[in-house]
Amino acid sequence: MSTGAAAALHTVRETELKLTVPDDAGLDPAAALGGPVSAVADATVAVLSTTYFDTPDLRLAREGITLRRRLGDDEGWHLKVPAGAEGRHEIRTEPTGSTPPTALLDLVRGYTRFAPVREVATLETTRTTRRLLGPDGDLLGVVVDDSVRVLDGSHERSRFREIEVEAAPEVTEPGPLLDAVADRLTAAGASVGSQVPKLVQALGPAARQPPSPPPAREVGPNDTAAAVVTAHLRTAARAVLERDVGVRRELPDAVHQLRVAADRFRGTLSVFGPLFEAEPRTGLVDEVGWAADVLGEADDRSALLARLERHIRDLPLADAERAALAEYVAGALGVELTAARARVLDVLGGSRYLHLVERMVAVASAPPLVAEADLPARDVLPARLGTAAQALHRAGSLVRPDSADAAYAPVRRAAADACCAAELTAAVLGAPAEALARMAGQVRVVLGEHRDAVAAAEAAHGLLRRDAPSPVAFGLGMLAAEERSAERLAVGGFLSVWRDIGDVLPLS
Repeated sequence: MSTGAAAALHTVRETELKLTVPDDAGLDPAAALGGPVSAVADATVAVLSTTYFDTPDLRLAREGITLRRRLGDDEGWHLKVPAGAEGRHEIRTEPTGSTPPTALLDLVRGYTRFAPVREVATLETTRTTRRLLGPDGDLLGVVVDDSVRVLDGSHERSRFREIEVEAAPEVTEPGPLLDAVADRLTAAGASVGSQVPKLVQALGPAARQPPSPPPAREVGPNDTAAAVVTAHLRTAARAVLERDVGVRRELPDAVHQLRVAADRFRGTLSVFGPLFEAEPRTGLVDEVGWAADVLGEADDRSALLARLERHIRDLPLADAERAALAEYVAGALGVELTAARARVLDVLGGSRYLHLVERMVAVASAPPLVAEADLPARDVLPARLGTAAQALHRAGSLVRPDSADAAYAPVRRAAADACCAAELTAAVLGAPAEALARMAGQVRVVLGEHRDAVAAAEAAHGLLRRDAPSPVAFGLGMLAAEERSAERLAVGGFLSVWRDIGDVLPLS
């Protein structure tokens, strides 16, 4: 999806609480008065016609995602996606056409992939809305009383009633408001509902099935290795699906989060490699690595620009010189960052990536494991932890104080793999995994700083060679020198961490 398409959409936060009352019960709107609510406005009534769209297997509904076209009031195409503690985000566009807009379909392409999206339900709702007002007449939220008819053509298939208390988007902390209003309404005869979207109620049991892959369950020392592997694969695959939407929406830090999720999936495959059947795993590690590398280009450019901007603020320059340097660096690297982000969106829209996600979902849903995976995890996983620790020890032992930056790359990769192995086995192995996580984590920190300093110094030198104006060139020279100094300090930090690491790593 292009940046222009994303800009044409309108997003609002939706934070609501669902209540139920008998179909024929009255509910006094004045019951909401009290606490932050000073007045309840007169009711307004509207009739809404809403058509919902999903894949044949209802994978959007099963994920808590809603795609609909509404007419009659609050008209438009609406896409509702989970937003963690913020409830859901509703992304809107004009109600033109009878099929979902490409701009909205693109946002959930990671979920739908190659499946067709078609009409799955039509609801007719008689909605009675009462606005909740604060002491100054400001809008705090609304209480919505919906009588819903589920239609099959012109035939009524079923009906239900639902009360929703929704906070206004401007309310920064909606929780206390929703709780206060819900307490008063339940005292007046309502009850807290199941928080199930209307579409799921209308579609019935098929929409209540677990998503693919299902959420991971907690694992511990008494579980099999298969249970541990499955849990971690599912956690990583679900993170990929969720972060994918953020990247397509161009949310801050979303590229980094998707990269981390992809790396975690790849790490799980690598750490537990011997427990997988060879054929289904063939090529998947490399394909996930390809996607992570594409994301890494944009993520690294973003981190580089942020680092240089941060360090420019610390240079002993006059304000005007510092501002000129910052503008020059942002202008030059910003072009590269924009291009890298555009490549990410192009990749996410391509069939190679969508086929990859399809494979990740399939493997996480039903991992192709060998018989050894059915053994207790506490018997199987120590070998996986030891292998990661040994690989880190071998890689680090080859580095010398005067080694070039390229020599540190295998150590960084081995430290990342060791951290991954430690995190994936910590619930089962305890102290040995914690020791590896601690030491490998220290290596990652100092070598991450080393890599970033080298990249920043090279970027400053590269910009210096672009015929930069004299005051800017002076600042770039200072910046490069600072980064080279940071590089040397990072090498010293690594040697300090490494000195006693062999006595701590769980190498057996």
